[in-house]
Amino acid sequence: MKVEHILRTKQARVVAVRTSATVADAIRLMKVENISALVVKDVCRTEGNTLAGVLSERDIVHALLERGSSLMAMPVSQLMTRQPVTCAPSDSVRQALQLMEQHHIRHLPVLEDGHLVGVVSARDFTRLQLQELDGTVTGVAEPPAAATYAH
Repeated sequence: MKVEHILRTKQARVVAVRTSATVADAIRLMKVENISALVVKDVCRTEGNTLAGVLSERDIVHALLERGSSLMAMPVSQLMTRQPVTCAPSDSVRQALQLMEQHHIRHLPVLEDGHLVGVVSARDFTRLQLQELDGTVTGVAEPPAAATYAH
């Protein structure tokens, strides 16, 4: 099974924050969306869906220990993981899981031709495993050549 299958079966929206947002803004967004990581973008009309980095709860907790409450006013760009580990829609689920295990991460941005097309998470793989155990996995057939992915 490919990563693109997971992208087709999950919510289409990727929650993102701008590089100039404060860490406090990012935390509020994570709380409202009930998620533990954000894609970071520095969106300009000419850039499109370009990934600048990822900000996770783990990044915030570690920085909080090192910097204290002053962290809250910092821009996300100073804390985010630049050049995060990514995968492609055509990668197998096994390859994506191996990347996550190897790099000790729970969120994996999915890039196609350098553009962000989605994010897969440990939660997505858990859901897939449960569906496989229940025999309810659907849509595993190979997608058409012009498949549309979650943005």
